[in-house]
Amino acid sequence: MKKTIAILAVLLAAQAQAETAWVNVGLRKVNKFQHPQVVIVEGRTVSLPAVLTDSALAYLAAAGWVAYEYDCAAADTILDYDAVPPFRCMTAQELADRESARAAEQAAAEAQAALPTVFETGIAVLDADGHHMEFVPVADGEPPLAIQISDSPLDKATRDAKVAAKLAEFAAAKAERKALKDRELDDLKAAIASAKNHKELGAAVVKWIEATEPATVEDSK
Repeated sequence: MKKTIAILAVLLAAQAQAETAWVNVGLRKVNKFQHPQVVIVEGRTVSLPAVLTDSALAYLAAAGWVAYEYDCAAADTILDYDAVPPFRCMTAQELADRESARAAEQAAAEAQAALPTVFETGIAVLDADGHHMEFVPVADGEPPLAIQISDSPLDKATRDAKVAAKLAEFAAAKAERKALKDRELDDLKAAIASAKNHKELGAAVVKWIEATEPATVEDSK
């Protein structure tokens, strides 16, 4: 007797946990926890009671609503209006696949969090006058350029124009420095070629080495 009562208790508990989803394939709508409160039947709006009656069920059917019981969490259901049935609980394999995907996403997010943050639109700060100053990286190990990109307020057209103008100015200055350096090296080559003795040759070679050595941190101070 006690065993029978226990079995009945389990069955009643399972039944109590079941939910009913109402799906309307034609309207592409779903109510996961209760039946629709209002339906339209033959152009007439019909309000339905909270507790379903035979007439309410008839109105729901006429409006295209179908009930599907489910005993899983609402988050563990699949809705596919083109499938049969259109609403169901996920299978064990689908749940496992979802958890695997979530674990992979979490691992990817943790890996990304360990890397430097990248700002696709750049980084800008406000100077003492309230103008936006953007830090723009340049090549060849040069320090980033701090470019004023607004006269306040900030707008994209002004920003793009100011960045382009500053980068063009930087490129021109870099080209001029290179031209001066090339002329200096040409002069040193000529000095080495025209050296009249070992002393002049040694002095010219020393200057060449100094001119062609990479600049150090101390040299740039």
